[in-house]
Amino acid sequence: EGIETSARLTRSATELALGYDYLRARDLQTGATLDGRARHTARAALSRQWQRLGGIAADLSSRYTGSAPRGAIRQADFLSVDGQLRLGLQRSVELSLGVVNLFDRRPSGWTAAFQRQATIGLRAGLRGR
Repeated sequence: EGIETSARLTRSATELALGYDYLRARDLQTGATLDGRARHTARAALSRQWQRLGGIAADLSSRYTGSAPRGAIRQADFLSVDGQLRLGLQRSVELSLGVVNLFDRRPSGWTAAFQRQATIGLRAGLRGR
């Protein structure tokens, strides 16, 4: 059981989104707290678009996940900051560059999958006439 909240504010080409979740995850038969389920999670994202060149967009987001039990240990809380820049190259082609976990936070109890990662993408689509 829990609560999930979110709010979004858009002004012109800028958007701010905020969210918070509270979770009370328990085994219904034993009442024990479930492993890997943080009680508190919060998120914030800021996005902006510019109509220059073929179109430029930037996103910056952060996510906080509170500590949680993990077997005999307690998984530490975790704050991740991610960013992405997208550039329109032609009418239907977009290049994106990004980073996940910008500050390379590696709290105890988390897997190595949460280390910093750089991303690059190319998206192409056909548009109808």
